[in-house]
Amino acid sequence: MRKLLIGSIIVLLTSLLTAAQGLYPVYYDCSYPPGGIESATRLYVVNPNDTGVQYTVTLYSVQGVQLGTSDFFVNADAANQIWLPDLISGDRTHAWGLCTVQTWLNYPPEIHVVAERYVASSLIAYDAVPRNAVDGRHTFFYSAWHSAGGPDNDTHLTVMNPTDTANGYYIELYDAYGNSLGMTRGIVNPKRTNVHRLSDLVGADRNFTWGLCVVRSEMYAYEQFAVNIFRMRDGRILGTETIP
Repeated sequence: MRKLLIGSIIVLLTSLLTAAQGLYPVYYDCSYPPGGIESATRLYVVNPNDTGVQYTVTLYSVQGVQLGTSDFFVNADAANQIWLPDLISGDRTHAWGLCTVQTWLNYPPEIHVVAERYVASSLIAYDAVPRNAVDGRHTFFYSAWHSAGGPDNDTHLTVMNPTDTANGYYIELYDAYGNSLGMTRGIVNPKRTNVHRLSDLVGADRNFTWGLCVVRSEMYAYEQFAVNIFRMRDGRILGTETIP
């Protein structure tokens, strides 16, 4: 009971802070291993307000280590573009994971954030980040369908934790008829990113493995996180999406 009360207080304080400061979690990839293929992410930050907005962009590795941060200001009705590799001064071998865009106190919390993704200098996807991307429940359509002789469809999922508490979660998969196909549990620590390949949850038989995916908090209301998905076909990225 005491833990539940503490969790409720944390939720209330977090909600008040989020209302005062806009928090936009972005999955980014700026990795560039020696001799390998370069990936990069560009951010567009658009200000729909009638006053300027100060905000901070911070990059974390998949292990939650801060790799770079910088402050920016965007004028009213204006837009910024930020080439995220410029924020990283060291090795980029493992430069991927959670990026947070957070407005400052006493500035409007609402901005528009779009990620532009590149692999080997080729644009592969745009990804708009919704205002309510940090939550305890996310639902979306997934496909992990692979029939004999057909294309290999899959959905890769990242669970990112922009909060300061370790958060537990469940991933649940259903087919088009509402039948459960699989479930797994995870814990994501502060500023870290977990990766799941949904085809791994359904076993060898992947006929008609498409439908609803639910990513929900394990137990407590304060367990909140962000979810980004990559839609794949035959190993190729078709698109990415940050799930509200």
